[in-house]
Amino acid sequence: MMAGVQDHACSPQWLRDLLGQHEKGVGRIFLLHGNINDLVYCPIEGHLYLCRPRPFRHFLMYCLLAKVSPNEDRNPFSLLVYCSPTIPPTLYYLKRMSENQDLVSLASLRLDVETFLTALPKLAGTPLSLDEKFLRGVEAKGSAPAAPPDMPSMLMAFENCLETSFSPGFAILLDFMEKIAPRHPIGDAFAHNEEILRRFALSDRLKESTNMVLGLTVDREQVAQLLTASHSRVISLHVPLPGLEERKQFLDYWADPIIDTPMALTIGSLGDEDTAEGTQNQEDAQNKRRARLAGLSRGFRLVDLESMVRLAQNRPGGELDLALFKEHKAKIIEEQSLQLLQEISPGVGFDAIGGLDYAKKFLQTVAQNMAAAQDNPAVAQQVPKAILLVGPPGTGKTILAEAVAREAHVTLVRMGDIRGAYVGQSESNMSRALMLLEELAPVVVFVDEIDQSLGRRSEGNEGDSGVNRRLFAKLLEFMGNDKHRGRVLWIAASNRPDLLDDAMLSRFDAVMAIVLPYDVHEREAILKSLETMLGGVTYNDDLHQKLTDIARDLGELPGRAIGVVVRKAAELAGGEKITEEHMREAMQRYKANLDQRSYDELTLRALIAVNFTDMIPPVEIFPERLKKWVEQALAERSNGPLEKGLSQILHPPRPAP
Repeated sequence: MMAGVQDHACSPQWLRDLLGQHEKGVGRIFLLHGNINDLVYCPIEGHLYLCRPRPFRHFLMYCLLAKVSPNEDRNPFSLLVYCSPTIPPTLYYLKRMSENQDLVSLASLRLDVETFLTALPKLAGTPLSLDEKFLRGVEAKGSAPAAPPDMPSMLMAFENCLETSFSPGFAILLDFMEKIAPRHPIGDAFAHNEEILRRFALSDRLKESTNMVLGLTVDREQVAQLLTASHSRVISLHVPLPGLEERKQFLDYWADPIIDTPMALTIGSLGDEDTAEGTQNQEDAQNKRRARLAGLSRGFRLVDLESMVRLAQNRPGGELDLALFKEHKAKIIEEQSLQLLQEISPGVGFDAIGGLDYAKKFLQTVAQNMAAAQDNPAVAQQVPKAILLVGPPGTGKTILAEAVAREAHVTLVRMGDIRGAYVGQSESNMSRALMLLEELAPVVVFVDEIDQSLGRRSEGNEGDSGVNRRLFAKLLEFMGNDKHRGRVLWIAASNRPDLLDDAMLSRFDAVMAIVLPYDVHEREAILKSLETMLGGVTYNDDLHQKLTDIARDLGELPGRAIGVVVRKAAELAGGEKITEEHMREAMQRYKANLDQRSYDELTLRALIAVNFTDMIPPVEIFPERLKKWVEQALAERSNGPLEKGLSQILHPPRPAP
């Protein structure tokens, strides 16, 4: 067996399920959905065609036409017809390239459908013999491009052939099923397609034959519901993104490709955790780096890995390094999720964040447990499925989420607005995003301003045909699924948690208030951290001595506003070190967008949403005007005092005339 070649049992699970269920007569109509626009690399002994990566459709068609399973006593099918909404039907068959048994390739010809449908039934009950005479007879004549096929007529014409017994069987592959039988059809033709395919599924004669109808789609939720429901007799099989072993095997192939190409994979340093450092043997070092790259590339398709290998050829030394990987990964996540997920590079860890000690202590424990859960699944039960950070804007909610991902050593993505512009698009977008999150796990998902983007289901008379309600239910189901605990951590931020739906709010194991830096020492800590976090910001020695005074005079500004003031001071310094005069000039010019009353309102709304008393900041940091309500609420373990305080802020007593 040549290097890298597998036995038949190592073929993809979806392929084994497809062939196995067909062989046992479980079904004759199948729908493959998911990662169908990728490459497949699955070298199988005795099949040289498979000893290099092949496009998914070519791999699938070859495996349907060739005897790739040791349990089969013959080829599953002798011929296969490929159909799509825009391409004339094409006949695929195997062609022996020489007397060598292994030199078999996938051949095709454009089909004269009328002649084919006349010739094929004549072979009923006999072994299908695709001799040269038959192939010449059914080949489309002429070089003029054919018009797009009339799909309803073509499906009806194939119906008799599918219900005819052949030995081996006859298969039809319907590509772009979401266009042949869409979930939201426009026009009678689509309804006819759905009706005909439904008739295929219910046909006893087709079930008694060994023929097959196989549909392909990226997203099964875009296919007519009548064909995807549990009672449809259409068997749906998910094609997942490649796993760790598949990615490693693919990278191994490109380290020494069998095709004649100057392109070969060489991997440079992959960062601090590069397992190849110190390895003397170059071949062993490259093997370790390929293994590490395979681990880092969760969520990648094989075609994405190949693209990255090709891009590396244009870099100095032709090496694939950490910088190229990070750049490529961000693009892939955005493309794979249809721009719904955006990778964020975590900027700093908890040590670099000024203040918020009560929040950092809790979230640091979460990050440590999430990291430990990857090696010890039992620890996952100690990781919340979702955390909601609530409080006024600019208090550090986003940077805390970044620090969790950084210290847990996991990917951080931001989820955007999942509501698409067209009917059905939103649900498809959501499905794609959630599927990718499972592949990227372990991952932290950050949702900013969740009260605006995802927070409440539609009520009453819906103008979106219930799309919003279904999206909401799908998201809640995913967030509440316990299998994701320790693998997918949701961290959301909200200024107005009172706008969140109760069902959404209940999905968060921890709701923590992130409030203004009321304490002067909190603001001083923020000032010190900004010198490190902001590029081009340096305080002079005198200002270092005056930071306590500056912090006191800043008042109750949120951390983001303090950062804006420091940047303005750096601008006034003109590239020199920032002095006290620069800082005070910037403070003098700053105009806050919210007043104290607005901040107090948002703070009390945040405290009301908190679900555990230890998610509330220490009482002593609050100013006197708020402290009395916080103390009473903690003593009574009730929101009553907080709601009373909120009412007084919203409806202050009128001054006496």
